[in-house]
Amino acid sequence: MRNINRKTFTLVAVLIMTITLSSITVYAASWPILKRGDDNTNVKSLQCFLRFYGNDVDGKFGRDTESAVKSFQLKNGLQVDGDVGPKTWSKLIRTIQIGSKGSEVRALQYQLKYKYKKLLGVSYNYEIDADFGPETKKYVKMFQSKIGLVADGIVGPTTWKYLFATYPNN
Repeated sequence: MRNINRKTFTLVAVLIMTITLSSITVYAASWPILKRGDDNTNVKSLQCFLRFYGNDVDGKFGRDTESAVKSFQLKNGLQVDGDVGPKTWSKLIRTIQIGSKGSEVRALQYQLKYKYKKLLGVSYNYEIDADFGPETKKYVKMFQSKIGLVADGIVGPTTWKYLFATYPNN
Protein backbone atom coordinates (compact mmCIF):
# COMPACT_ATOMS: atom_id res chain seq x y z
CA MET A 1 0.00 0.00 0.00
CA ARG A 2 2.79 2.38 0.88
CA ASN A 3 4.50 1.65 -2.47
CA ILE A 4 1.29 2.50 -4.34
CA ASN A 5 1.00 5.84 -2.52
CA ARG A 6 4.55 6.79 -3.49
CA LYS A 7 3.89 5.92 -7.12
CA THR A 8 0.65 7.88 -7.08
CA PHE A 9 2.33 10.86 -5.43
CA THR A 10 5.17 10.78 -7.99
CA LEU A 11 2.71 10.54 -10.88
CA VAL A 12 0.62 13.46 -9.56
CA ALA A 13 3.77 15.57 -9.00
CA VAL A 14 4.96 14.90 -12.55
CA LEU A 15 1.53 15.79 -13.97
CA ILE A 16 1.41 19.06 -12.01
CA MET A 17 4.91 19.99 -13.18
CA THR A 18 4.01 19.16 -16.78
CA ILE A 19 0.84 21.26 -16.67
CA THR A 20 2.68 24.16 -15.01
CA LEU A 21 5.56 24.09 -17.48
CA SER A 22 3.26 23.82 -20.49
CA SER A 23 1.62 27.12 -19.55
CA ILE A 24 4.95 29.01 -19.59
CA THR A 25 5.97 30.49 -22.93
CA VAL A 26 9.60 29.69 -23.63
CA TYR A 27 11.39 31.53 -26.38
CA ALA A 28 14.49 30.15 -28.02
CA ALA A 29 16.72 32.86 -29.36
CA SER A 30 19.09 32.51 -32.25
CA TRP A 31 20.92 35.09 -34.29
CA PRO A 32 19.15 35.88 -37.55
CA ILE A 33 21.06 35.49 -40.79
CA LEU A 34 20.84 38.72 -42.74
CA LYS A 35 21.87 39.01 -46.37
CA ARG A 36 21.54 41.16 -49.43
CA GLY A 37 17.90 41.84 -50.27
CA ASP A 38 16.65 41.85 -46.67
CA ASP A 39 14.74 44.94 -45.53
CA ASN A 40 13.49 44.93 -41.95
CA THR A 41 14.14 46.26 -38.44
CA ASN A 42 17.09 43.91 -37.98
CA VAL A 43 18.75 45.45 -41.04
CA LYS A 44 18.20 48.96 -39.65
CA SER A 45 19.85 47.93 -36.40
CA LEU A 46 22.67 46.18 -38.26
CA GLN A 47 23.34 49.38 -40.16
CA CYS A 48 23.59 51.29 -36.88
CA PHE A 49 26.33 48.90 -35.78
CA LEU A 50 28.09 49.25 -39.12
CA ARG A 51 28.06 53.05 -38.80
CA PHE A 52 29.74 52.66 -35.39
CA TYR A 53 32.54 50.81 -37.14
CA GLY A 54 32.99 53.58 -39.69
CA ASN A 55 31.11 51.98 -42.57
CA ASP A 56 28.73 54.16 -44.57
CA VAL A 57 25.49 52.31 -45.40
CA ASP A 58 22.27 53.24 -47.23
CA GLY A 59 19.31 52.00 -45.14
CA LYS A 60 18.59 48.68 -46.91
CA PHE A 61 20.67 45.52 -47.19
CA GLY A 62 21.84 46.32 -50.68
CA ARG A 63 25.25 46.59 -52.30
CA ASP A 64 26.56 49.24 -49.87
CA THR A 65 25.50 47.30 -46.77
CA GLU A 66 26.96 44.10 -48.18
CA SER A 67 30.22 45.92 -48.84
CA ALA A 68 30.23 47.33 -45.29
CA VAL A 69 29.60 43.84 -43.86
CA LYS A 70 32.45 42.39 -45.95
CA SER A 71 34.76 45.16 -44.80
CA PHE A 72 33.82 44.49 -41.17
CA GLN A 73 34.31 40.74 -41.63
CA LEU A 74 37.75 41.26 -43.18
CA LYS A 75 38.85 43.64 -40.38
CA ASN A 76 37.73 41.12 -37.76
CA GLY A 77 39.20 37.91 -39.19
CA LEU A 78 35.86 36.42 -40.16
CA GLN A 79 34.85 34.54 -43.29
CA VAL A 80 34.18 37.28 -45.84
CA ASP A 81 30.84 36.37 -47.44
CA GLY A 82 28.71 39.49 -46.87
CA ASP A 83 26.11 37.57 -44.83
CA VAL A 84 25.56 38.40 -41.17
CA GLY A 85 25.32 35.21 -39.13
CA PRO A 86 26.21 34.20 -35.55
CA LYS A 87 29.97 34.74 -35.88
CA THR A 88 29.58 38.20 -37.38
CA TRP A 89 26.94 39.17 -34.81
CA SER A 90 29.19 38.09 -31.93
CA LYS A 91 31.96 40.43 -33.14
CA LEU A 92 29.56 43.25 -34.02
CA ILE A 93 27.58 43.70 -30.81
CA ARG A 94 28.74 45.55 -27.70
CA THR A 95 27.34 45.61 -24.17
CA ILE A 96 25.45 48.83 -23.46
CA GLN A 97 23.65 50.22 -20.43
CA ILE A 98 22.32 53.42 -18.94
CA GLY A 99 24.68 56.27 -19.86
CA SER A 100 25.74 54.65 -23.17
CA LYS A 101 25.36 56.80 -26.29
CA GLY A 102 25.75 56.18 -29.99
CA SER A 103 24.95 53.76 -32.74
CA GLU A 104 24.45 50.68 -30.57
CA VAL A 105 21.84 52.53 -28.52
CA ARG A 106 20.11 53.63 -31.72
CA ALA A 107 20.08 49.95 -32.83
CA LEU A 108 18.52 48.98 -29.50
CA GLN A 109 15.90 51.71 -29.74
CA TYR A 110 14.91 50.58 -33.26
CA GLN A 111 14.36 47.07 -31.92
CA LEU A 112 12.30 48.28 -28.97
CA LYS A 113 10.20 50.75 -30.96
CA TYR A 114 9.41 48.82 -34.10
CA LYS A 115 9.70 45.13 -33.28
CA TYR A 116 8.59 44.66 -29.74
CA LYS A 117 5.52 46.87 -29.45
CA LYS A 118 3.32 43.76 -29.68
CA LEU A 119 5.54 41.66 -27.45
CA LEU A 120 5.78 44.26 -24.70
CA GLY A 121 2.17 45.34 -25.06
CA VAL A 122 3.15 49.00 -24.86
CA SER A 123 4.27 51.63 -27.31
CA TYR A 124 7.80 52.99 -27.19
CA ASN A 125 6.70 56.62 -27.39
CA TYR A 126 9.85 58.63 -27.50
CA GLU A 127 12.41 59.70 -30.02
CA ILE A 128 15.16 57.38 -31.16
CA ASP A 129 17.99 59.55 -29.91
CA ALA A 130 20.96 57.18 -29.42
CA ASP A 131 21.00 58.02 -25.70
CA PHE A 132 20.51 55.15 -23.21
CA GLY A 133 18.59 57.03 -20.54
CA PRO A 134 16.01 56.00 -17.93
CA GLU A 135 13.22 55.45 -20.48
CA THR A 136 15.34 53.11 -22.60
CA LYS A 137 16.38 51.22 -19.47
CA LYS A 138 12.71 50.89 -18.46
CA TYR A 139 11.82 49.31 -21.81
CA VAL A 140 14.88 47.05 -21.77
CA LYS A 141 13.91 45.76 -18.33
CA MET A 142 10.33 45.20 -19.49
CA PHE A 143 11.61 43.25 -22.48
CA GLN A 144 14.03 41.19 -20.38
CA SER A 145 11.32 40.37 -17.86
CA LYS A 146 8.78 39.43 -20.55
CA ILE A 147 11.23 37.10 -22.26
CA GLY A 148 12.41 35.45 -19.02
CA LEU A 149 15.85 37.03 -18.70
CA VAL A 150 17.28 38.74 -15.63
CA ALA A 151 15.77 42.23 -15.81
CA ASP A 152 18.90 44.26 -15.07
CA GLY A 153 18.58 46.84 -17.87
CA ILE A 154 21.99 45.93 -19.30
CA VAL A 155 22.05 44.87 -22.96
CA GLY A 156 24.77 42.26 -23.35
CA PRO A 157 25.15 39.34 -25.78
CA THR A 158 22.16 37.35 -24.48
CA THR A 159 19.76 40.29 -24.52
CA TRP A 160 20.97 41.31 -27.99
CA LYS A 161 20.36 37.79 -29.28
CA TYR A 162 16.81 37.82 -27.93
CA LEU A 163 16.21 41.30 -29.34
CA PHE A 164 17.23 40.20 -32.82
CA ALA A 165 15.35 36.90 -32.70
CA THR A 166 11.89 36.68 -34.22
CA TYR A 167 8.98 35.88 -31.90
CA PRO A 168 5.38 34.80 -32.40
CA ASN A 169 2.87 37.58 -33.06
CA ASN A 170 5.66 40.03 -33.82
